Amino acid sequence: MIKLENESKTTALAEALASVAKNGDVIGLSGNLGVGKSSFARAFINARCGIDEVPSPTFTLVQTYEETSIDNEIKNDIWHLDLYRINDESEVYELGLYEALGQDIILIEWPERLSAKTLGDWLNITLDFSGEAEERIVTFIEHGSRSKTLRDEVLSQIKML
Repeated sequence: MIKLENESKTTALAEALASVAKNGDVIGLSGNLGVGKSSFARAFINARCGIDEVPSPTFTLVQTYEETSIDNEIKNDIWHLDLYRINDESEVYELGLYEALGQDIILIEWPERLSAKTLGDWLNITLDFSGEAEERIVTFIEHGSRSKTLRDEVLSQIKML
């Protein structure tokens, strides 16, 4: 568990995660409405793809972004899903998530709408309000060996900030 004093620290955590994430990584973002899950995802995508305008996929359910190299070759696809409006896991099938698992980087807001088994080895990041206006409490829950490595890499990045 770590304490982030303000929004810029939350952005720094998202950027640190973006710097170590690899194809196949699945990252869940949990927490109450308004806690900053979409802002976290936006900072992650901006750090990887250089895109400032990252809309929340609350109504579209999924947005995908292409990360390109200096010579404009596609390096990664990044999926950003918001499952708040999903009532049954079968609804996710139509989004193409299952084809992307294990290949692309996937950020999922409200991952608890899916079974943990569906996601395989994944890192869940829970953001909680602390009582202070901008401060957030962050908890990592690992679901496999890669997610433990990812958590450790992120924490080492944060210590250097």
